[in-house]
Amino acid sequence: MGVEREVKKTKVVIFGDSITNGYGILGRPATQILRKKLEANARKRGIELEINLQGVNGDTTTHAMKRLPQIVRKKADFVFIFFGANDASRYFSVTESEYAKNLSVMIEQLDENKVILISPPYHNDTLDINNRSNTLICRYRATMKKVGQLYDKNVIDLYGAMIASQNPNQYLQDDGLHFSARGYDLLSELMLERIMN
Repeated sequence: MGVEREVKKTKVVIFGDSITNGYGILGRPATQILRKKLEANARKRGIELEINLQGVNGDTTTHAMKRLPQIVRKKADFVFIFFGANDASRYFSVTESEYAKNLSVMIEQLDENKVILISPPYHNDTLDINNRSNTLICRYRATMKKVGQLYDKNVIDLYGAMIASQNPNQYLQDDGLHFSARGYDLLSELMLERIMN
């Protein structure tokens, strides 16, 4: 009689804002859609993931610094840092230099080798140009890429992947910012590629 060995799950933490949190799917302020899609896609490839979503609606990198010690204590195999949509918003006053500094502190306090950065996403400017714009988002995207280069970190260019589509709005809900189910399909595929490599 064979003894079943327990499969070791790869521990993944996703540290972010309302998009990490699955805001707006089924009209809810938080869902587990990203975790479910990422786990299902990984399982199809024979990979078992233990995913911990650490998203807070409305969070910026500055707000998230208060949560950083608890992320460090999780001792994950991979930590995805996914901030920028709110940092680049006119509602908040996080400058590009503060954004860069906050990302740097996060990378330094987490195990450097585990960290993968996710750029701020595309935004539908036709729905809300007063609060945030792709012009502004692209400046924060460029800042993240510079920080990634400085620390030799992987950066998922989510914005670039979204605008590569003929219709990037398919990835967004009607508010022009939060992700649709297709947006989470794209994001989970991009994340899984990095976990597998």
